[in-house]
Amino acid sequence: MTEIQARLFALRDEGFKAFNSKLMPTVAPETVIGVRTPALRVLARALRGTETAARFMSVLPHEYFEEYALHAFLIEYIGDYAYCVAALEKFLPYVDNWATCDQLNPKVLGAHRAELMGNIRRWIASEHVYTRRYAIGLLMRWYLGEDFHTEYADIVAAADDGRFGGYDKYYLNMMQAWYFATVLAKNYNEALKYYFKVDYLDNKSTKAWRPIAWCSFLTGKYDQARNYYKKIMDNQPNTQDFLNAGHTEWALQNIKGALAFYKKAVEKESGDFSKFQEQFNQDIPDLLVAGIEEAEVPLMMDQLRYSLSDIF
Repeated sequence: MTEIQARLFALRDEGFKAFNSKLMPTVAPETVIGVRTPALRVLARALRGTETAARFMSVLPHEYFEEYALHAFLIEYIGDYAYCVAALEKFLPYVDNWATCDQLNPKVLGAHRAELMGNIRRWIASEHVYTRRYAIGLLMRWYLGEDFHTEYADIVAAADDGRFGGYDKYYLNMMQAWYFATVLAKNYNEALKYYFKVDYLDNKSTKAWRPIAWCSFLTGKYDQARNYYKKIMDNQPNTQDFLNAGHTEWALQNIKGALAFYKKAVEKESGDFSKFQEQFNQDIPDLLVAGIEEAEVPLMMDQLRYSLSDIF
């Protein structure tokens, strides 16, 4: 056992090991020690700049998940841009899970955005899926707001080129979805224009329909949202599609139509009303902005429960 491993095992929490292992299906449970993130960051702070840290970072691969997390946190302390990028180039090919990937956030990168774009373009085409995920995360972290360009959205959309399957594809797609959701939140108008462009270039593709529909709802373009949800309904709608279509009908004062879509959303969840309501409750602030009275919300839920009573 190495010196670093001994220090990590001294911080072990067996209960947390079991919990954390379940969250990372791509990581073998026997490689998880069970150290909480705050403790790992404290250890990284104590080791930074030492010979022990330098020796530890010079040897890859590591044996344990926490060693990779510690390595990531040590990289965050590198203040020289070129040195930091070199450390990332060495480290990223060994990252095999979303947690290590997403926690790695060297602040020095944000001060060199012009130079960083070249690395992002290379990393997002990497043969390693978590290097691609990391590149998308950088675009989300440093290139939104005033720094956003629709070209970056094109880069993210092309990140899944069909090379990956299974959990690799899943975690890449989840980061793409996270990116586009954040673009919608921070660059509304640009995002809507981008999605319209995607739809125009390939109007047989459903990829742009959901963000256009939801963005249209959030900006008060309810008829436009309805038109896109109608298209989505003919192309394998999911629970969220039915839920959002219901919101749109409600905003258009079509209570019967809203109930019908909400009912389909519950049916899609095999009658699990609590799961439906959990998702519904997250959207209540958006419904209030759309003009729905707060007092109407529990009435709608009561009507929905009644309509479902003869089915479940």
